[in-house]
Amino acid sequence: METRDIHIPPPEVAPPFATNIEPSVDSATWRIVRRRLLDARIEIILIIALGVAVFAPGLARAPLLDWDEATYVQIVRESITSRNYLDFSWNGAPYLKKPPMLFWVVAGSFKAFGESEFAARLPSMICALLTMLLLYASACEVGGRISGTFAAIIPLGFYFFV
Repeated sequence: METRDIHIPPPEVAPPFATNIEPSVDSATWRIVRRRLLDARIEIILIIALGVAVFAPGLARAPLLDWDEATYVQIVRESITSRNYLDFSWNGAPYLKKPPMLFWVVAGSFKAFGESEFAARLPSMICALLTMLLLYASACEVGGRISGTFAAIIPLGFYFFV
């Protein structure tokens, strides 16, 4: 009986600083997501441009109009003054009516841009734009790109969205 040498190749080891690292999802899924984003770039640019055109003029408008808007800014001012970003207070009393994410984002905006109406309203504008993009993505799955575009643009006509 004859014996054969079985050659088992060593496992391939990637270099420690590989430059062509693939995303964690499989390549077919990555290609589909990338292709959809490239196909939808005109609609996404249109949605963002319309959103900025509608929201941007009111960013630096003075003073803070709504009761809620002024209250939230005062809460953020108190948290910045006391350097306490976990226990929020309004006029010295604990304020527990809202989750802290809004206050953290506005505090970050204040730190980046200074305390102003623009800095107080910028996080809301960014969230509104993200909401429009989420509406676009959701409606695209159901009805296609045109319905997604209309679904994202329609809220710009709502009084409480703007």
